[in-house]
Amino acid sequence: MQTRKTVFILAAVLVLMVGACGNDSGSGLPEVDTVPPNPPVGLQAVENVGSVRISWTENAELDLAGYRVYRSSNESGPFRRVSSGLVLCPWYYDTPTAMAMTYYRVTAVDESGNESAFSEVIGVYYNTGKSGGAHRPAER
Repeated sequence: MQTRKTVFILAAVLVLMVGACGNDSGSGLPEVDTVPPNPPVGLQAVENVGSVRISWTENAELDLAGYRVYRSSNESGPFRRVSSGLVLCPWYYDTPTAMAMTYYRVTAVDESGNESAFSEVIGVYYNTGKSGGAHRPAER
């Protein structure tokens, strides 16, 4: 008799626990986040001695995990990822491999792994540490 009573109590506790998960879909499965964050905005690039500092306005999404930074030698791409993991702050230091115009784009990534569309393109002339400048390519 004691065993039946214990099983009944455990079953009742499980029902209460499952019902308390807040899943309103009725499927019993958690909802999957498939909505990517907004693309980063306000990109700036400034040449420093031996590097380029790319910065942008921090995203406001509550589930933001970080950013990915991409670089190209051509304004229209292709862009290759230069940040090895997620960048946690809204800036990144890069060391381009040649003295030339270098172009950057950034994406935002949320905790579910959804990646935003690319940000606008920002270009900077890398001159191995001499004073350069950033420019925004012409709108198309």
